[in-house]
Amino acid sequence: MEIKVLFIIGLLGTAGYLVGRGFIKLGLTGILGYLIVGFILGPVFKLNIPKGFGEIISSFTLSLVGYTIGISFSFDFLKEMGKKMVIVLIVEVIVTSLCVFFFIYLISKNLPLSILLSSLSSATAPAGTIAVLREWKAKGSLT
Repeated sequence: MEIKVLFIIGLLGTAGYLVGRGFIKLGLTGILGYLIVGFILGPVFKLNIPKGFGEIISSFTLSLVGYTIGISFSFDFLKEMGKKMVIVLIVEVIVTSLCVFFFIYLISKNLPLSILLSSLSSATAPAGTIAVLREWKAKGSLT
């Protein structure tokens, strides 16, 4: 691995950690701090990330989140929550897709674009949501 790639990993990790901790001390979620660090270090300073590096980091991060979620579930929990989870999933996909469709169509009046973006909108990764739920120690039937 090149020194440049290791430097980028170290810079992103350190800055994200420090800014995230600062946001937590302010009573905000650390995820917001991580997003701001990515925003600042990316386009503002024109950080030149090697081709394919973003996909590697995204895949690694999502695999860690998936692993963390997976070890917190039990078969009893899944049996108990199965129907509720399916209902929530279906409602989330439908509501998200419809909202994106209507807002995009309202703004652009472009039907094909509205359909395309609404179909993509429901396929989001849960990493940010799960991280916020864990950080705030949310408890309830759906968390």
